[in-house]
Amino acid sequence: MNRKWISSLAVVVGMLILLFILATTHSDFQQALERAEYKMSHLVLISLCAFLFGVLIEWKALGRIIFEKRIKIN
Repeated sequence: MNRKWISSLAVVVGMLILLFILATTHSDFQQALERAEYKMSHLVLISLCAFLFGVLIEWKALGRIIFEKRIKIN
Protein backbone atom coordinates (compact mmCIF):
# COMPACT_ATOMS: atom_id res chain seq x y z
CA MET A 1 0.00 0.00 0.00
CA ASN A 2 2.87 2.38 0.73
CA ARG A 3 4.25 1.89 -2.78
CA LYS A 4 0.85 2.77 -4.24
CA TRP A 5 0.84 6.10 -2.40
CA ILE A 6 4.38 6.92 -3.48
CA SER A 7 3.69 6.20 -7.14
CA SER A 8 0.45 8.18 -7.05
CA LEU A 9 2.21 11.11 -5.38
CA ALA A 10 4.98 10.98 -7.99
CA VAL A 11 2.40 11.12 -10.78
CA VAL A 12 0.60 14.09 -9.21
CA VAL A 13 3.87 15.97 -8.68
CA GLY A 14 4.90 15.20 -12.26
CA MET A 15 1.58 16.51 -13.54
CA LEU A 16 1.95 19.73 -11.54
CA ILE A 17 5.47 20.25 -12.86
CA LEU A 18 4.28 19.68 -16.43
CA LEU A 19 1.42 22.14 -15.95
CA PHE A 20 3.86 24.76 -14.67
CA ILE A 21 6.19 24.21 -17.64
CA LEU A 22 3.21 24.31 -20.00
CA ALA A 23 1.94 27.59 -18.56
CA THR A 24 5.40 29.19 -18.64
CA THR A 25 6.01 28.07 -22.21
CA HIS A 26 2.60 29.31 -23.31
CA SER A 27 3.32 32.71 -21.77
CA ASP A 28 6.70 32.86 -23.52
CA PHE A 29 5.06 31.82 -26.78
CA GLN A 30 2.43 34.58 -26.51
CA GLN A 31 5.13 37.18 -25.84
CA ALA A 32 7.17 35.89 -28.80
CA LEU A 33 4.14 36.20 -31.07
CA GLU A 34 3.63 39.79 -29.97
CA ARG A 35 7.27 40.57 -30.78
CA ALA A 36 7.02 38.62 -34.06
CA GLU A 37 9.83 36.29 -32.91
CA TYR A 38 8.08 33.04 -33.65
CA LYS A 39 10.08 29.95 -32.61
CA MET A 40 9.17 26.37 -33.36
CA SER A 41 10.75 25.21 -30.08
CA HIS A 42 7.85 26.72 -28.12
CA LEU A 43 5.32 24.63 -30.02
CA VAL A 44 7.41 21.49 -29.67
CA LEU A 45 7.75 21.99 -25.91
CA ILE A 46 4.02 22.67 -25.51
CA SER A 47 3.17 19.54 -27.52
CA LEU A 48 5.64 17.42 -25.56
CA CYS A 49 4.27 18.63 -22.22
CA ALA A 50 0.69 17.95 -23.33
CA PHE A 51 1.65 14.44 -24.50
CA LEU A 52 3.45 13.64 -21.23
CA PHE A 53 0.53 15.03 -19.24
CA GLY A 54 -1.79 12.64 -21.11
CA VAL A 55 0.55 9.74 -20.43
CA LEU A 56 0.57 10.55 -16.72
CA ILE A 57 -3.23 10.71 -16.68
CA GLU A 58 -3.43 7.21 -18.16
CA TRP A 59 -0.44 5.75 -16.29
CA LYS A 60 -2.37 2.88 -14.67
CA ALA A 61 -3.91 1.65 -17.90
CA LEU A 62 -0.60 1.98 -19.77
CA GLY A 63 1.18 0.06 -17.01
CA ARG A 64 -1.33 -2.77 -17.31
CA ILE A 65 -0.89 -2.93 -21.07
CA ILE A 66 2.90 -2.71 -21.06
CA PHE A 67 3.88 -4.76 -18.02
CA GLU A 68 1.02 -7.17 -17.47
CA LYS A 69 -0.04 -7.56 -21.11
CA ARG A 70 -3.68 -7.06 -20.06
CA ILE A 71 -6.07 -4.94 -22.03
CA LYS A 72 -9.39 -4.06 -20.40
CA ILE A 73 -12.07 -3.07 -22.87
CA ASN A 74 -15.13 -1.32 -21.48
